[in-house]
Amino acid sequence: MSTSTKIELMNKLRQRYQNAGRKHRSKLITQAVDLMGYHRKAAIRALAAATPKPSILKSGGRPIEYDFSLLSPALRVIWQTADFPCALRLSAMLPEWILAYESYHRPLKEEVRQKLLEASPRTLERLLSPLRLQAGRRCLTRPGTGHAPERWTPWREGDRTKTT
Repeated sequence: MSTSTKIELMNKLRQRYQNAGRKHRSKLITQAVDLMGYHRKAAIRALAAATPKPSILKSGGRPIEYDFSLLSPALRVIWQTADFPCALRLSAMLPEWILAYESYHRPLKEEVRQKLLEASPRTLERLLSPLRLQAGRRCLTRPGTGHAPERWTPWREGDRTKTT
């Protein structure tokens, strides 16, 4: 049974349950247990609950000033060409790199240029985080155990001891 069908069925059973008498309620609970696979007490709670109102999703917080989809194409090329600097260094380099990008690739929209120049290092860090995930691991060294390598040397013939 699909989720939408379950919701529709539960809403109908809930309406009938709220208007029914004691004997009929017991039959509705049994139906909910059989059809939905609920335990009896869970069916009672689901049927006795108020009918949920459809919620309107409203995003809270501040409005988005820096649109990732608008800034990412130019930012990706500049970041890769500059050899993947951190956001703090990138913010200092951006005025020169934007001029180089425009002379080599194509002119940026005035809005994009202004947003990139106004962006703080923390904002650039947020904009670069998806790009870093896509870039993957660029370092070829692997994390070690933090210990110096152990070397075995024969102390005596047939006897091996550890030296560090």
